[in-house]
Amino acid sequence: MCDGQQNWDFETRDNSMHDSPWRLDAGFSIAVTLVSVAIVSLMATGLGIAVGLAQAQVKSQLTADAAALTAADTALGAIAGYPCENAELIAKADGAFLTSCRIVGLGAVVQTTQNLGVSEVSRWAEAGPQSDTK
Repeated sequence: MCDGQQNWDFETRDNSMHDSPWRLDAGFSIAVTLVSVAIVSLMATGLGIAVGLAQAQVKSQLTADAAALTAADTALGAIAGYPCENAELIAKADGAFLTSCRIVGLGAVVQTTQNLGVSEVSRWAEAGPQSDTK
């Protein structure tokens, strides 16, 4: 201490990180990591389920639209056959079944139902000639 330099004693317990309240145990950090991974996994699973349900609803609506267009085209005479039978064939080809079919003039209103495991999705669609009344 005579040469003008201070001698810091870092080996005392007062200056060590051993008594710091911010110190993490190895077991605590592993537990936090495992909980974080579990939360992220649950969120990803929930997001996957939500996206799957949205895709199923869109597919079901597209099936109903296709069945209604087929029935309307058949009613107009563009496709041979019976309107509701053709709509049923389209619905079956897409994995759904025709719940109702109604021909109104040269248009059609159909409802399809599709099974999604434990639940069902029902959608309806309407198709027909466009009127030019303005």
